[in-house]
Amino acid sequence: MKLVILGATGPTGRILVRTAIDDGHTVVAVVRNPDKITMVDDKLQVVVADIFSAEELAKAMVGADAVVSALGNVDGLWKRVELYSDSIKTITEAMRQAKVTRLVAMTAWCTGYDRSNPGPVFMEWFVKPVFLRNTLRDMYVMEQWITDNCSDINYTIVRPPGLGGDTPSGREVEAVPGVYHLRGVSAGRIPRCDVARFMLDAINDRLWFNKMLAIGLK
Repeated sequence: MKLVILGATGPTGRILVRTAIDDGHTVVAVVRNPDKITMVDDKLQVVVADIFSAEELAKAMVGADAVVSALGNVDGLWKRVELYSDSIKTITEAMRQAKVTRLVAMTAWCTGYDRSNPGPVFMEWFVKPVFLRNTLRDMYVMEQWITDNCSDINYTIVRPPGLGGDTPSGREVEAVPGVYHLRGVSAGRIPRCDVARFMLDAINDRLWFNKMLAIGLK
């Protein structure tokens, strides 16, 4: 497949690029700064594009089978975050222009709150309000926008818990659609490479078409 990877220079994005190429896929890595991509491979094309420009993104997406997004925000502690809610509009518009319909994107656990199934106490009452409030709020806005405006996009939104290192856990990844977190699984962290592996496998897994799902390690 030909995959367009957004957020390709981030910690999860770099793993997605490497894993996708190891799987035999052709990768278009969309970046702001090409100097941050050190990998060289015949199957890798690095494209500089503005994530908020549908026209620039559409050019990078022509001929792609899927778009995989690992966009991440680093300034959400004190500042208002609009990266996710703004970029999803240009991403999906670019997909429409390029006639690409498959999207796999990463958000996080606890983007929303379900009174009947609240998240872990430490997460809901400390980590979320103190450290992740702005980021998770904007991720939630993005998720709702997809639900309301993307009936023509075959999406899978992957919600992992805290992201860990690059070493595979060797454990099975559990996925449950329609929830903001998982119960009875390892609630702390999940290796980024396990998340990347799940996202790439999800591209062709019909079980996850048009789903938003929480994942974790069994």
